[in-house]
Amino acid sequence: MKVADLTTATAKLHHALKQLKASWERTQDDWHDPVSLKFEEEFLAVIEPQVLATLERLSSLGQVMSAAEQECS
Repeated sequence: MKVADLTTATAKLHHALKQLKASWERTQDDWHDPVSLKFEEEFLAVIEPQVLATLERLSSLGQVMSAAEQECS
């Protein structure tokens, strides 16, 4: 049994980001005004780079945890 499996959490986060982007694209069909542009700039444009950076860090941490687990087995 793995002590720390970050693969599942990473996959869920990646999937959630894809869903968010797809939902936003559908929303823009009906909601495209200055308020929607402000929402996109203040929230969505900020979230994506943060999530991508988090995914990279989780991947690196997962590798470290896997190596540590192997050394301790």
